[in-house]
Amino acid sequence: MKIRMTSVVTDADYIRHVRTQTLQAIGIEATSEMIQPVEFATYLVAYSDDQSRMGLGESGMLSDVYRGYRDTPYASLCDLSRYCPIEQMASMRTIYVEPAFRGASLTFMGLALASAKLFHARGARFATASTSGSSDYLKGLYIKAGGELAGEAKIDGAGVALFVFDLERMLTQRIAQRLARNFDLPQTEETPLIAVP
Repeated sequence: MKIRMTSVVTDADYIRHVRTQTLQAIGIEATSEMIQPVEFATYLVAYSDDQSRMGLGESGMLSDVYRGYRDTPYASLCDLSRYCPIEQMASMRTIYVEPAFRGASLTFMGLALASAKLFHARGARFATASTSGSSDYLKGLYIKAGGELAGEAKIDGAGVALFVFDLERMLTQRIAQRLARNFDLPQTEETPLIAVP
């Protein structure tokens, strides 16, 4: 497995596919607006040895989208300000693994850890991620990746569980060091983290 950044031009169709699958899995209608690539996001794609797409990670800084935590969709779930200022909070909006690669959690962990590495380098201390509140399997994956369940609620009619990840703690896990050899990511601060053309 290799994890690389991609651009919204190169993989726009794949991003829309992933967002559609993700929203349907958690019971939210996949409207045209909700599946489009977003310009503030960084996109990572996991590739198998034969260059098949194994999954996608879509992440960004919350402060690139919202003025404050009260403006986020998570405002009713918990008080995120107790973790850090919004300028230090990343959001792992989507972590998706293709069905053929879901037997082991390595693709999920790789995408989550690669996102954590990028945004920790950008100054983030924590990251949010949400998943289906009715899936014990998915919630278990988030816990295994180091997430803390911060709250659960119904959003747009679907049960959603919000997790918060301490990025430094994530990156010091033994598995993070093992999977890091699979990351083909920018190495310098001068390299932009936003994957746009």
